[in-house]
Amino acid sequence: MFERLGGIGFLLISLWQFYAFYNSFRTIHQKGNQATSAFASLAIWYGLAFGIVFFLLGIALLMGAF
Repeated sequence: MFERLGGIGFLLISLWQFYAFYNSFRTIHQKGNQATSAFASLAIWYGLAFGIVFFLLGIALLMGAF
């Protein structure tokens, strides 16, 4: 039972992470200039990577992989 609740939690976190990635990517793409930090792109792509990891972990927990 706790695995299913954890899976749902991780899926919700991953949805929020994908939403944050999309908004950040769009903002940097539209308003980025010379003053934009070079690390902003790394932060955006790591956000996507964490979203994917949380999504896969949520699916694995729902399917009973652990």
